Amino acid sequence: MGAKAALPKEGVTSVASSVALCLVLTLALVACGAPAVTQKDDAGAGASAGASAGASADESLACETQANESTPGDVPQASPSAPSQGDVELAARLTTDIQSVIDSAGMDMGVSVIDLSTGTTASCNGSRAFASASMIKLLVAETFLGECEQGVYSLDDTYTLRAQDIVGGTGSLQGWGAGATITYRELVQKMISESDNTAANVLIDAAGMDAINTEAVRLGLTATQLNRKMMDTEAQAVGRENYTSADDVALLLRMVWKGTFVSNEASALVLEAMENQFDTAGILEGLPTGVVFAHKTGSLTTVRHDGGIVEGERPFVVVVLCGGSGFYEYGALAAMASVGGTVYADLT
Repeated sequence: MGAKAALPKEGVTSVASSVALCLVLTLALVACGAPAVTQKDDAGAGASAGASAGASADESLACETQANESTPGDVPQASPSAPSQGDVELAARLTTDIQSVIDSAGMDMGVSVIDLSTGTTASCNGSRAFASASMIKLLVAETFLGECEQGVYSLDDTYTLRAQDIVGGTGSLQGWGAGATITYRELVQKMISESDNTAANVLIDAAGMDAINTEAVRLGLTATQLNRKMMDTEAQAVGRENYTSADDVALLLRMVWKGTFVSNEASALVLEAMENQFDTAGILEGLPTGVVFAHKTGSLTTVRHDGGIVEGERPFVVVVLCGGSGFYEYGALAAMASVGGTVYADLT
């Protein structure tokens, strides 16, 4: 806000002075009370996810900032009445800079950032649902590891691959063949670090698709749905797709960093797997050399995603989902790198 306007001197009773006083007070109230960012409701979360994923890039993107820290599993909500525990100016700067990248990209994007040191968040179209590709594997891991914590499975138990388990796409297990044995710990690791589709399908069967979706609801992941297994082209052909949002992925990653991704042990397992991520294109390319970025990627012909934890003295979560109108892979990768570099510069 600029310099304060001088109030009229006492004793002036002219109509003009009274009008001027009312105008000054009205302008002051508007300047102090007006929100810095207009928040719009995103269509498509939950049951309407499919329609949202195809929205036009011409549609204005909703950007939100939040300076108060939420608990793991909670969806970030702008809450003007909540006490500020983060950096409001930083949140506004992040939002402005991220939106600038989105505007230049010319495609639909959802971006979510959490400064893990202060709890400050910035979300540009972060609640919007996109076809999840392999980002859904984070929720599969969390649900299965929860069942291990309850004693339903042990990470050290072995599983024997069946012919019907083996699918194509990413991952090395498809080359192992039926009859090969692998521990559940290795299945989780490969599903995250290699984005192994065979491992994912084995773990989906083990945990149960209904249980995975129930867990998404319990965690407050409002845009995340598992509706098919990996490489199920028949399901895709009839319109069954998996969905998630940048905000949902960011919350899962925050849980990993906080040690609440089921437990400290489970969080450490997933963090190590993300540190060994095979796919290094995207956000990492915009970060300085030597920065440790523990992340998960996902891609289909119509989407390209990346999200993870930048480790170091000022750790932060950054998630970028790209797709929809105007999407092309090279542009998505360039936009991801630009978001990564921009956020890193703002936070360090």
